[in-house]
Amino acid sequence: MIPSPKTKKILIVVLITMVLILFFDIFFISSMYKKRNNVTKLRGDFLVELKKEKQLDLVKKIIKETETEQSNLNSCFVNSNEVVDFIKSIELISELAGVSIDIKSIGVEDSELIKDISVETLAVGFVVQGSWNSTFKFLSLIENISYNATIDKMSISKFTDEKDKKDFWKSSFTIKAIKI
Repeated sequence: MIPSPKTKKILIVVLITMVLILFFDIFFISSMYKKRNNVTKLRGDFLVELKKEKQLDLVKKIIKETETEQSNLNSCFVNSNEVVDFIKSIELISELAGVSIDIKSIGVEDSELIKDISVETLAVGFVVQGSWNSTFKFLSLIENISYNATIDKMSISKFTDEKDKKDFWKSSFTIKAIKI
């Protein structure tokens, strides 16, 4: 049996419609696949950002919880605007100890305290004169200064005053403190 022309037309229309539907399905599935990949990538980016945000929040929390320790630690170092205060504290300690002080040098040097980390060090050179007890008291007070200072160089010499026949001690020091 030979199909009628009307049946042929219907078959062709159905066939074209099926081909169009097939292309539409392929296009739709391809588009969905690309969208799914984009969504997956965005989800991954979101999770990375969320993890970073959580880490940042944790760091902020740690910083807030350690504020007192930070301020205590900061007080150990000489800030750029505290150099004069540092020198005044040395002068005050000399007054408290009963020795005269003569500051000879003030300088900033680069030093490497920790491997590959360069910091500036404030170096103050001075000479003090006084009795042995006063000199020893000065050293004890310098050792307890609020800054993290170390005595880098030191020499102590004994002299006798010809007029009074009294002994006095002349000491030369260089103190170094980390400058931030």
